[in-house]
Amino acid sequence: MKPSMQQTGRLLALVIATCSLAVHARAQTNKSIPVRQVSGPVTSRETFTERPDVRGIPGGHALVHDQRNKRLLVFDSTLATFTISADSVSTGGNLFPKTTYFYPLIAYAGDSSLLIDSEASAFLVVDGAGRIVHPMAHPIGRDLRNASYGYVGHPAGDQQGRLYYTATSPPQPAPKDGAPPSTATRDTGSIVRVDFNRRVLDTVAQFSIARGDPPMIFGVNANGKPTGITTINPMHGAPDEWAVLADGTLAIVREYDYHVDWVSPDGEKRSTPKLPFDWRRITDDEKRARIDSVQRIIDSVTTATGQPMFRTIRGVAGDDGRTRYDTIIPTVKYVPLSQMPDYFPPIRNGAVRADADNNLWILPTTSSQAGAGLLYDVVDKKGELFERVRLPANSVLAGFGKGGVVFLLNRDPDAKTWELQRTRVVR
Repeated sequence: MKPSMQQTGRLLALVIATCSLAVHARAQTNKSIPVRQVSGPVTSRETFTERPDVRGIPGGHALVHDQRNKRLLVFDSTLATFTISADSVSTGGNLFPKTTYFYPLIAYAGDSSLLIDSEASAFLVVDGAGRIVHPMAHPIGRDLRNASYGYVGHPAGDQQGRLYYTATSPPQPAPKDGAPPSTATRDTGSIVRVDFNRRVLDTVAQFSIARGDPPMIFGVNANGKPTGITTINPMHGAPDEWAVLADGTLAIVREYDYHVDWVSPDGEKRSTPKLPFDWRRITDDEKRARIDSVQRIIDSVTTATGQPMFRTIRGVAGDDGRTRYDTIIPTVKYVPLSQMPDYFPPIRNGAVRADADNNLWILPTTSSQAGAGLLYDVVDKKGELFERVRLPANSVLAGFGKGGVVFLLNRDPDAKTWELQRTRVVR
């Protein structure tokens, strides 16, 4: 197995996640956008070892998908008590689905949700009370995994029971031996919608995504030994991001200029103007620092494993028809500084969420108003950035309930656990 692309992806995700949110002010429009805080949250006594998925359901309750511990829980509005809807021993009358991967809780039609049962190769429909009511097959079985957790966007359903998700992208072709890599930096992906009643799949919109590092280039040196070169860009561009609002409207946040394209449930398309953003130039020193950070990670992996990070084994057919396997330790190169972005992109992967009141929550990469907690841009269906909401320090956004309810997860660094919190935006 060739490890370079997988390891590079994890490497770049780790480095990009270290990007600071605080920068110098540039946009005067920030003065007219209020910054809101959240009210004092109520906190659950129950803690979680991994971040669960959370969704508000009728009665002010919270549906919590604790996949690490194989539990589906329903908390009351105070988060003081909960009932077990499903677990590994069927305590609540439902058996927690057997899953090979970590899948999210998917918002579906009305107050219902979807879970994935890998063993049954089906969705499980969860009603508004948090009960698993029936399975539902995907018309295209091979799309089940991709329909539940795509690289870009948050899969979700609309009020007609149709499910939106990112289509599988074709693999990036490897260049022939000795050929230069492609210079393309972006690819195009598709957002598709499956209609379970009609059993059909259609393409709704497209988005742009940055290409990863090119495949390793193989060659032969003067002594006839196989060689390889892997090239790393430690500052890839960001993808477009998308989410589905509560009424089924698809919102796509464009990375290149920070505007939103909208697709209504009936297919009508429109665009709204660019949103205010504190563009920040990336200096050459920052680019070099990012290269140094990546190199330190590569060195640490090599030291920890005792093997070069991009070591690979390649089979080549000989003249006699037999396959000869060679171990290749490639030369690691970095793209020139001129090929790295000149500005931080407005958004990053996973930065866009839809609340239960038809608003879009976007976590920008930079903001002159950033403080101790994450600061979200909140955009309404008219495409207007009408407020910013700052979360408490050490808290992350977990989900939403109707009527302005926000669910947070607060990290306890000593216990290494997460606490569930329920709060509202103070207006």
